[in-house]
Amino acid sequence: MSFLDNIKMGPKLIGSYLILAALAALVGTVGIRQIRVIDDADTKLYEKMTVPMGEMGDMMQLFQRQRVNLRDAIMTGDVERHGGRIKEIEEQLAKVEASFQKTILTDKGKEAYKAYQNANAKYDEVTERCLALVRAGKTREAEALMRGEGAKEQTAVIDALDSMHAMKLNLAKATSDSNTAIASGAVNLMLAIMGLSVALGIVTGTVMTRSITRPLNQFGDVLQAVAGGDLSIHSDLSSKDELGVMSNQLNATITQLKEAMLQVQESALAISTASSEISVGNTDLSRRTEEQAASLEETASSMEQITSNVNQTADNARSA
Repeated sequence: MSFLDNIKMGPKLIGSYLILAALAALVGTVGIRQIRVIDDADTKLYEKMTVPMGEMGDMMQLFQRQRVNLRDAIMTGDVERHGGRIKEIEEQLAKVEASFQKTILTDKGKEAYKAYQNANAKYDEVTERCLALVRAGKTREAEALMRGEGAKEQTAVIDALDSMHAMKLNLAKATSDSNTAIASGAVNLMLAIMGLSVALGIVTGTVMTRSITRPLNQFGDVLQAVAGGDLSIHSDLSSKDELGVMSNQLNATITQLKEAMLQVQESALAISTASSEISVGNTDLSRRTEEQAASLEETASSMEQITSNVNQTADNARSA
C-alpha cells in the first residue's frame, strides 16, 4: 500500500483502468487465438478428411465406370466408342488422384495410396490388353482376360480404395476427437483466464478503493473532532499524493486554529484583568466620592452653624 500512497490520484486511477483494459484485452486475445486454432482444426478436418472422402467416392465411381465401359467394349465390340470413354475416365481419375494425394498426411496413408496406384496401374494394363484383343477380333480371349486377371486386379483396386477409405475414416475420427479436445481446452483456458481476470479486477478495485477511502475516512474523523472542539488531534497521513497534500494542509489549519485560540485566550485574560482593575478603580472612586460628600455635608452644616451665629449676632446687634 505504501507504493500506491506515493502515486498521484490521476495516474493511480488511470493505472487501474489500464489494468482492467489489459485484462479485457488478454481475454479477447486468448479468445481470438483459440477461435483461430479451432477454425484451423475444422479447416483441416474439412480439407484433409471430408474432401478426400468425397474424392475417394469419385475415384470408386470413375473406376466402376471404367470397368463397365471395358465390359461394354468387349460385349459390343465397339472399341472406339468405349475405348474413348475409358480414356476420358482415366484423365478424370488422374485429376482426382492428384488432388487426393495432397491430402495424405501419414506414412501409412502414403503406403496405402502406393498400393492403390500399383493395383490401378495393373488394371489399366489389363484394360489395354483387353481392348487390343477386341480390336484383333479376339473377343472370347478378351472376355476371359477380363474375368480372370482383370477381376483379380479389379478386386485389388477396390480393396486398396476400401483400405484408404477406412484409414481416412479413422483419421477423421481422430481429428474430430482432437478438435473436441482443442475446443474443451479452449473453453477451460478461457474460463481460467476469465476467472483470473475477475479476481485481479476485484483485487485492483479493492486496493484502489481502499487507497482512496481510507484517508478520506481519516479526514472525516479529524474534521469531526475539530468540529467538536478538539484541536489536539492531527492527521498522520504521510502519502505524497493529493490526499497527503490535503493532510498537510489540514494539519496546518489545525495549528493555525490553535494559535488563534491562544491569542483569543490571551486577549480575554487581558480584558478580564483590565476589567478587574477598572472595577477596583470604580470602587475607590466611589469611596472617595462618598467621603467628599460626607465632607461637604459637614461643611454645609458648619456653614449653617456659622450662618446661624451670624444671624444671631446681627439680631443681638439690632437689639442693642
